[in-house]
Amino acid sequence: LAAMSGANPAHSAFPASRGAVNDFAGVLSPGSRARMEGLAAEILQKTGTSVVVGTFKSLDGDDPDQFANELYEAWGIGKKGEDKGVLIMLAVEERRIRIETGFGVEGVLPDGKVGSILDQYVVPLLKQNRFEESLFNAMAAIGQVLAKDAGVELTGQMRAPSGQRRGTGRRAN
Repeated sequence: LAAMSGANPAHSAFPASRGAVNDFAGVLSPGSRARMEGLAAEILQKTGTSVVVGTFKSLDGDDPDQFANELYEAWGIGKKGEDKGVLIMLAVEERRIRIETGFGVEGVLPDGKVGSILDQYVVPLLKQNRFEESLFNAMAAIGQVLAKDAGVELTGQMRAPSGQRRGTGRRAN
């Protein structure tokens, strides 16, 4: 019992993170997923901030804000001690999207800026069930804010670590 005190039992209910793009709702094509993985890798490489997407068919009655907060913690997004991470969480059935930021990026991505990103680039597409575009836009807009703050430019030309394929569908010979 002592080991369980203070622990949130909901954390054990979260699926394990599969990397930067976790499409448990099945709303992303392989190409879109690869494009987002590449962008997330470039953002991490150039800004030191992890941007992770999680899509879910339903939250089964859970509060979306609390779910996103607990999911961020459960997945351990961002480097330990720095907490430089961003979670973009979509609940399809509830039609809710939430951007959860770690303490290390709250100064760069305050609630007002996150709200503007959602209002401008994400929610209008979600209302049209254009999930891939809305999620990519969320990641790209967040990436641009992080890149500007870090004094770097996102090019979409992230060099893949050796031994890993780039998500472009082309192969170097």
